[in-house]
Amino acid sequence: MTLDPLVATDLHTFANAWGDCAPHYPTLIDLARSSETVGEFGGRGGVSTWALLQGLPETGHLHSVDILDCIVP
Repeated sequence: MTLDPLVATDLHTFANAWGDCAPHYPTLIDLARSSETVGEFGGRGGVSTWALLQGLPETGHLHSVDILDCIVP
């Protein structure tokens, strides 16, 4: 099942709808908390992007690159 990112209300529900990234998003949040800049290659459905953004400090920067557009709520 794929949940539309524009109707997703929380990261946990969205991650579980995508399946394969669900076990890893808490780790991404924790890693981003101790970073000022994060580079991501291949955002796909946006679960990892959302997790990284949630973990980054307000002054942090995320550079996400993919060959397709990624919609993150």
